[in-house]
Amino acid sequence: MSSNPYETNFSATPSSTEISSDIDPEAKEAMLSLARWQTFFAVLGAILSGLIILLMFGQLLVVFLDGSAAVPTLGASAFMLVLMGLFYVLPTIRLFQASAAIRKFRIDQGSLRTVMETQRAFWRTIGVLAIIGISLYVVVIFFMFSLAAFGTSF
Repeated sequence: MSSNPYETNFSATPSSTEISSDIDPEAKEAMLSLARWQTFFAVLGAILSGLIILLMFGQLLVVFLDGSAAVPTLGASAFMLVLMGLFYVLPTIRLFQASAAIRKFRIDQGSLRTVMETQRAFWRTIGVLAIIGISLYVVVIFFMFSLAAFGTSF
């Protein structure tokens, strides 16, 4: 040991492989169970995203086949479907990434930091989408009250 009391002892800091080998088997098994659930919900999100895409194509088909009075209504609902698609696609992608990071950590002793970063990215995405959703609710409620107060002159 050196005579400098402020010098950091780098050998005492464990590397990422030492940290991953120090995690007990029950914790690793719990992480694998988490990865399974994340994969399950990611697959559900992918299925729902596919159904939303099918609905958008169906609306486009209706507009092209019968371009009558249904076009303004379909434009508004297509906008809502795009928003719904974003609310499903982005978390689904993050869930697949988080699940893959856990499986990689479990199989070849990847970085625990990567696992935690993908989890953080997933929850950050959910938080941002929650803020956007609440903001949209506030705008819709304001619009509804303004319609009620000023009549349907919009």
